[in-house]
Amino acid sequence: MIGYARIETTDQAKATLFYDAILQPLDLIRVVKKPYNVDYAPQAALDVIGFYVTRPVDQQPSHYGSVVIIAFAALRRAIVDQFNEIGVCSGGGHKGEPGPQPSGKPGYHDYLGDPNSKKISGFNDCNKA
Repeated sequence: MIGYARIETTDQAKATLFYDAILQPLDLIRVVKKPYNVDYAPQAALDVIGFYVTRPVDQQPSHYGSVVIIAFAALRRAIVDQFNEIGVCSGGGHKGEPGPQPSGKPGYHDYLGDPNSKKISGFNDCNKA
């Protein structure tokens, strides 16, 4: 469970389109859109904002490989597959097919690069198809 997560972007429009698309199967929707930030919350609790996409404080470009990974929990592996498909079709960088982690840890995971090269993941640890 994530308390909240914040990702910075230098292209708010592109990032908003990407996150609107990939978060929909996870029942997270955009609840705030301002020039400097976009906020997402669960459909069942719109006042519990847990994911923010903001302008970078230092206005420097992002790059892939930073140590931050945002992981979104999915109720079923099929939702992780959908997360991957929508992410790739919405401009995300493809980081391999969904499946078990290479490390052998339990669960079913997918990794994408967002439009600003931040690494994100969809995962299911309860192994429900």
